[in-house]
Amino acid sequence: MKAAVWKDAGKIEIEEIPEPSPGKGEVLVRVRAAGICGTDLAIYQGKFPKERAVPPRVLGHEFSGEIADVGAGVKEFRGGERVVVDPLISCGSCFACSSGFPHVCATLKIIGIDVDGAFAEYVVSPADRVHLLPARIPFETGAAVEPLAVAVHAVRRSGLAVGDSALVVGGGPIGILVALVTRALGAQKVLVTELQEYRLDMVKEMELSSINPLKEDLKRSISARFGLTGPDIVFEASGTAAGFQQAIDFVRIRGSIVEVSLPKVKTDLDMRRVNFGELTLLGSRVYSPIDIESAISFLADGKLRLESLLKTYPPEESQVLFGALVSGEGKLMKVILNFS
Repeated sequence: MKAAVWKDAGKIEIEEIPEPSPGKGEVLVRVRAAGICGTDLAIYQGKFPKERAVPPRVLGHEFSGEIADVGAGVKEFRGGERVVVDPLISCGSCFACSSGFPHVCATLKIIGIDVDGAFAEYVVSPADRVHLLPARIPFETGAAVEPLAVAVHAVRRSGLAVGDSALVVGGGPIGILVALVTRALGAQKVLVTELQEYRLDMVKEMELSSINPLKEDLKRSISARFGLTGPDIVFEASGTAAGFQQAIDFVRIRGSIVEVSLPKVKTDLDMRRVNFGELTLLGSRVYSPIDIESAISFLADGKLRLESLLKTYPPEESQVLFGALVSGEGKLMKVILNFS
């Protein structure tokens, strides 16, 4: 089968590799669409823990497709069914798993990172990680269910109530998805801050309010939109020290900060501001199965339309696309590889 294989830092090649077979309790998925994620870019650059992502590796953990075959004992799926896959593989026995939080499993593994993933025509998944994809959702949009679930989980972690206000720091794909979910769940005001103009163009296309801190006085602009008290919730989706500082600086007294992005560097924390403001700091890691189902429902019900955020390319362009995403020169947002 055809696959885009990560060979070493900065190198992805299209190869013919053996088609996998589903084992007991597993399904074989014919991949139709797979999204490129920030984690994929980190692996591509050699900036991910080497004990987990070991080349040669087929990356890809955001994907949709059809059931091609089922392993022994699998009765809930049949060939041809449209599906998306939750790529998280938990141990089932650690404290987190036993407490009902398998997404923070002590030995969490992810399809496309720890084992071969979906930048290929076929991929194997445990059957209990598979969700049906309604016919009304295109495969390309289905590939965005996984990152949308990240956003759903972050908003759920925040405790957002109808009428709350929210600031989203970072207008990349995850930041935009967080802003869209926040608005869909009843936030009264939502504002996205972003430095890159091509990302701001997409934010505006999604009919979200935005500001560029390089062109506007940030403190004055945020006060104009949220009043002197500031936003109820800040979602930090840039993964930068400056972004985290914005969250600390502008969230209201007794407000909440949700760290959505994986921080790229260690960040100093002004504990006086946290203590005196009685701020709530929340981490948000990936998602639970209920977040995947919620993401599917958002798309199936038409509450969110993501087509303009996504752009589809053939897998043969993987090397060029990864390079363009890393450099930013291609001004790409959410890239989907079409394996149909």
